[in-house]
Amino acid sequence: MEAISDAIMRLCTNEPVDEDLANRVAAEILSGAATAAQIGAFLVGLAIRGEQAEHLKGFVRAMRSLAKPVTVTSHANLIDTCGTGGDHFCTFNISTAAAIVAAGAGARIAKHGNRAVTSKQGSGSADVLAQLGVNVSCSTETSLRCLEQCGLAFFFAPTYHGAMRHAGPARRELGVRTILNLLGPMTNPAGVRRQVIGVGIAEMTEVFARVLIETKSEHVMVVHGQDGMDEITLTAPTKITEATQQEMKTYLFHPEEHGMALCKLADLQITAENQAEARAEVIQEILAGTEGPWRDITVLNAAAALIVAGVARDWPDGIARARAAIDTRAAEKVLETLVRVSNEEPPEAAG
Repeated sequence: MEAISDAIMRLCTNEPVDEDLANRVAAEILSGAATAAQIGAFLVGLAIRGEQAEHLKGFVRAMRSLAKPVTVTSHANLIDTCGTGGDHFCTFNISTAAAIVAAGAGARIAKHGNRAVTSKQGSGSADVLAQLGVNVSCSTETSLRCLEQCGLAFFFAPTYHGAMRHAGPARRELGVRTILNLLGPMTNPAGVRRQVIGVGIAEMTEVFARVLIETKSEHVMVVHGQDGMDEITLTAPTKITEATQQEMKTYLFHPEEHGMALCKLADLQITAENQAEARAEVIQEILAGTEGPWRDITVLNAAAALIVAGVARDWPDGIARARAAIDTRAAEKVLETLVRVSNEEPPEAAG
C-alpha cells in the first residue's frame, strides 16, 4: 500500500501516524507520486488530528534531504526570524522588519521565505521585500554576498525547495493552514541553528521547540501572542518557549514590563488593497525612525533575534541594541545594501 493511502486510512480510523510513515508520505508528496486528492485528504486529516512532533520531524527530514543546499562560511550569530502564518490578522510583516533591524544591530540573518499562499495576496515576505526593491530570486552566490556585506540575505523558498511544487495545487485549493505551512521555518536551506519562530497555535510552541532541538538547532525561541498573533505581540502577553541543547523553558513575556506601551490590534493591521505596497511603506517608516506601535513591536521581535543570535545578553540589552540600530540608521543601511547587492550579478556571471 502507498504510504499516503496508509496514512489517510490511519487518520480516518484514529490510528497513529509515526515519524517513519510521515517521512514516507512526505517523500511521496514531494516526488509527485501522490495525487492532488490524496494530498488534500492527508493534509486536512492531519490538521484535524493535530500535527505532532513526530509528523513534523518526518516531513522535515524529507524536505531537508531534497533541498538545494546553501554553504555558509560561518554559522556564528546566524539566525532566521519568521512566522508560520495563518493568523489572518493582516498585520504588517513584523518578522521581516525585525530581521532588517537585527541585522543592523549585528546579527546575521538568513531569511527564508515565500510569497503569500494562504493569506492576502502580496503579504508574504518575498512580496514585501520585492516591493522594497530586493531581488528575491537572485542567485545563491549573490545571496551569500548580501549576507557578507550587510548581514542579511533572503533565500526564496521555491528556489531551494523545488519539490514543494508537487503540493502547490492542493495547497492553493485548500486555502487553509496545513503541516506544509509549518515546515518553512524548520527547513532553512542555509542550515541555520538559531531561530525565532512565531506560531499561530499556543500548544505548538513546545512542539516546535522540541522538533528544532532534536534536529540540531542550538538556540530557539518559539513565540505565540495570546491575541493569536504568530509574533511577540504588543497587545497582550506572549507565550515563549525558549530552548537550547541543555534546557527548555516556557514563560510569558509582558511587553509593558520592558517599557513598551500596549496597543490595539488595529494599530498593527494593514487594510489597504495593495498589501505589498502598504506593508513596504510601513517598514520604510520604521527604518526612518517613525515612533509608535509599528516601531515598538519590531524592536521587541528584533530583540528576541539578538538574544538568540548571541548578540544581546538579555531583553533590556536586545531592546536597546534594536532601538540603536534604527536611530543610527544602521538598519536602514542594511536594507539599502541588500537592495543594491541583490540586484548585482556575481562577478563570475558578468561577461
